[in-house]
Amino acid sequence: MMAYKAVPGWWFGCVLLLSFVIAMTLLYTGHTTLPWWGFVVAMLIGYVFLIFLGAIMAISGVQWLVQPIVQMIGGYIQPGNPVANMYFSLYVRHHLIPT
Repeated sequence: MMAYKAVPGWWFGCVLLLSFVIAMTLLYTGHTTLPWWGFVVAMLIGYVFLIFLGAIMAISGVQWLVQPIVQMIGGYIQPGNPVANMYFSLYVRHHLIPT
């Protein structure tokens, strides 16, 4: 691996920005009923969970089940809208899937 150049930091920023634009486009063209701020909240929650739960899994090997917690948060911020709750859970869970 020493023969290859390191990937510059701006590349990761471009990939993040591109994925954000694609996700926002799919939210509104697919009529998902999840508002833009719900998507941003889902991303932030996913990243916070990733930091803490990823560290716990890396240290101990224990994976926590966060899907019920995420669904309750999504139901609280979008009451009476099950489709938006499904997409909210999808975008939070997307960050937490182990590879």
